[in-house]
Amino acid sequence: RDVAVTGVQTCALPILKSFILHSFFHLLAHIVIGNECFGKVRVFELDGLGELESVVIGRESFTYTKIFDDIRNSKRSDGSCRIVNCPKLKSIQIGGYSFSDYHSFELNNLPSLQSIDIGGDCFRKVRVFELDGLSELESVVIGQKSFRIRDRKRSDGSCRIVDRKSVV
Repeated sequence: RDVAVTGVQTCALPILKSFILHSFFHLLAHIVIGNECFGKVRVFELDGLGELESVVIGRESFTYTKIFDDIRNSKRSDGSCRIVNCPKLKSIQIGGYSFSDYHSFELNNLPSLQSIDIGGDCFRKVRVFELDGLSELESVVIGQKSFRIRDRKRSDGSCRIVDRKSVV
C-alpha cells in the first residue's frame, strides 16, 4: 500500500521522462519520494488513486537543473505536475527546489485534501496554476520564491483558483 522512493538520482534513470500513476495503482495509500530524485522527469501525474492519503516529495526532486541561473534563463516550456481524482488524499508536501522549472501545476477533484505544504523555490516557472474541487482545504503553505514569473512578457499564462480558501 506504500511506495517509497529514495536516492534515485538524475543519472540513475536517465531515460525516465514521466512519472505517471493512474487507477491501476488504486490501492496505494502513501507515496514518499526522497531528495534529488527524478531530475529528468517532465510529467508527474497521479490520477484516480482511490486510496491515496498522502504525498511527500523531498528536496530538489523533479527539477531538471539545480543551477538557479539556468532555471531563470531557461527557454523550456514543459513540465507538468497533476494530482487529480484522488478522493482520500489529505496532504501534499513538496520539499524546497522541487519542480523548480515546471510550467504547469494542477490540483483537481481532491475533496479530502486538507493541507498543501510547498517549500521554497518550487514551481518558479509556472504559467498554469489550477486549484479546483478542494472543498476540505484548510491550510496552504507556500515557501519563498515559489510560483514566481519574473518575465512580464509571459502574461499569456492562466491562474485559476476556483474554491476560495484563506492562505496561511
